[in-house]
Amino acid sequence: MGVGVGHQFALALLAGGASQCEFVLPYTDDATVLLAAIDSLQPSPHADCSRDAFDVASILRCVAQHTPDLYAVAHSTHVPPHTYRVILFFGRSTATPSMTDVDGNHRRLLHAPFFFFDSVYTHARLADAPQVQHTYEFLASLSPRTWAFEHTSKPSRFLTSATRLLAHPLQRPASQDAFGPPTYPSPAVTQQQKKQPP
Repeated sequence: MGVGVGHQFALALLAGGASQCEFVLPYTDDATVLLAAIDSLQPSPHADCSRDAFDVASILRCVAQHTPDLYAVAHSTHVPPHTYRVILFFGRSTATPSMTDVDGNHRRLLHAPFFFFDSVYTHARLADAPQVQHTYEFLASLSPRTWAFEHTSKPSRFLTSATRLLAHPLQRPASQDAFGPPTYPSPAVTQQQKKQPP
């Protein structure tokens, strides 16, 4: 089993209660190796995530450490031979997102023309985790080119989101052009609110 010519994938995990990012699979073009690595993943041992902090900077630092030409490619003045994209699958409903960016490098990377940061956010019901709305808005606003999707635990919505992310980031429209302006509250949250009694 293979992937498109020139395509490579790596796998990283958020550890330490979602505060640290660790590479668990280096870049590979072998889809069999990638799928085996995904199948071997185990649930996090952190049962109580109520105090978790989620720093996007940990992901960007992790990617940069394993990608020597990341900044050169991301800020290229012409179309480079390849681009880089992070797809975050995030499922911590109680984690508080932030981004430590003392020197501005992380923000500049997120706005670079050939670097993309997308996300699929699986969360609990609004009644159980009120902060999911803030997390969704945070992920959706990381970059003007970010595609961010959110849903509760419905597998069909997860698969729909993942399928949409198959689009090549250089060939896809801006998120608001493809799906309309961002709606806050988010679609899943709005549906939950409608079900609540007056």
